[in-house]
Amino acid sequence: MKHDAIPTEAIVRNIHHSLSLLIQGPIATGEIQPLSSAIARYRKEFPSAAIIVAISPSSSQTNEQLIDISRQLAEIADTVTIAERCPPLSPVKSGIGPNYFNQQRAAAQAGLKHITTAYTLRIRSDMLEIRKAIVDHYAANFDRPRGPFPVLHQRILIAPYFTLNPLTNERLCFHFSDWLHLGRTEDLRRIWTVPPYPEEYSDYYRPDLEDSKESDETRKFRSRLAVEQHLYFSLLASTYPQLWLSHHSDQRSAIPSLQALADNFVIDDIHRSHAIPSKYTNLLSDQSLEITCLTYEDWIHLTDGRTALGIIDIFKGKISASLEMKKRLLAAVRIPRSRVAGIIVKAITLLAYAFSGNKSKKKLRESPGLYFYDIKSHPGKIISALFFLCTKNC
Repeated sequence: MKHDAIPTEAIVRNIHHSLSLLIQGPIATGEIQPLSSAIARYRKEFPSAAIIVAISPSSSQTNEQLIDISRQLAEIADTVTIAERCPPLSPVKSGIGPNYFNQQRAAAQAGLKHITTAYTLRIRSDMLEIRKAIVDHYAANFDRPRGPFPVLHQRILIAPYFTLNPLTNERLCFHFSDWLHLGRTEDLRRIWTVPPYPEEYSDYYRPDLEDSKESDETRKFRSRLAVEQHLYFSLLASTYPQLWLSHHSDQRSAIPSLQALADNFVIDDIHRSHAIPSKYTNLLSDQSLEITCLTYEDWIHLTDGRTALGIIDIFKGKISASLEMKKRLLAAVRIPRSRVAGIIVKAITLLAYAFSGNKSKKKLRESPGLYFYDIKSHPGKIISALFFLCTKNC
C-alpha cells in the first residue's frame, strides 16, 4: 500500500531552496572522475543546493595527495573539506573489514560545519545515483503523526537497506541505515554529535564466550554493538533512558526500537529515489530485503499502529516468513553425525534418488538438506526425519 499524499508545491520548493548536499567518505585519486560526473548530475537534480564534499583520509593517503584531490573537487563542488584522521578499529564481526565509524563521524561533523541552509541531504561518496524525487517523498511523509519517542525536531529520511527489522532475520534493535540522511540540518548535527565508537567495544566478545551466543550470525560479532546501533541508540537513549541495548543482540527494546524509528525517521522508497550505491543495485529486486529490512510500506504501517500488539500484528506474516527462511537455511547444509550415520545417509539418499524425477534429482544432488526438508508425502517424511536425525549443521 502506498500512502504518498501529494506534497504541496510550496513545501517541496522550500526544501529545494533551503537545501545543501553533503557528500562524505574516502575518495581516492581514481574516484575523482566518477564523483565529479555524479556531482554534475546532482547540479541538475538539485539546482539550488550548495554541494559540500567532506573527505575521509585513508591511512595510505599523504597530506599532499589529499590536498591535490580536494583542489580538483573544488572545481565542481562549492566547498571541499578534509576531515581529521581517525585510526580504524577492529572489525565489528569476523569476515568483514575494519570499523571505520569514527572516520565517518569525523567527516559528517566536518561537512556539517560548512552548512548554513535549513535542510541537508547527506550521502556517502560511493552513492553515485540519487534523484530529486527523494525530496518529494520526504515532503509527503515527514509530518505524519508522531508517538511516544520523538527526539528530533522533524523526521529524518533514511534508506531501507540496513534498516533491520528486529523481529525477523537478524533481530538487531536500533539498527537503522546510516547511508543517507535528509532532513533539518540541526537534526543531522544532533545525530552526528555522537561519541566516538569506544575502542573497548571492539573486544567485547572473546572466544571463550563463543558458546553463550545464539546463532551463527551472533557468533560472528566481536564488538559490543554494530556501528549503526551505536549511532542511533546514543541519540535515542540520551532522551529516553528507559530504552535498553546492553549488547548487539539485546531484544528488550525491540518494540520501542520500532516505535522510535516511526517517530523520528522516514524510510525512503528506493524504487522512486534510486538512492542506491552501485554495489547494491541488486536490492531493487531482492525479495529477502522486505523480510530482513524495514521498507517504506512497513514504516507507513508503523506510524498507523503503535501498540505492541499492533506492531506484532503488522509483522506476523514476515515473522513467519523469517522463521521459514531460517529453517530452510539450517536444512540446506548438513553433514553426517558419525561414520555409521554417513552410511545411513548415503543409503537413504540413493533410495530417494531412485524414486525422484529429473528436477528433484537435480535438487537432491545440489542440496540434499533442502530436498528432504521440502518432502510433503507421508512415506517421504519418514525418510526425511531419518536424514535429519543422522545429520547436523556444519
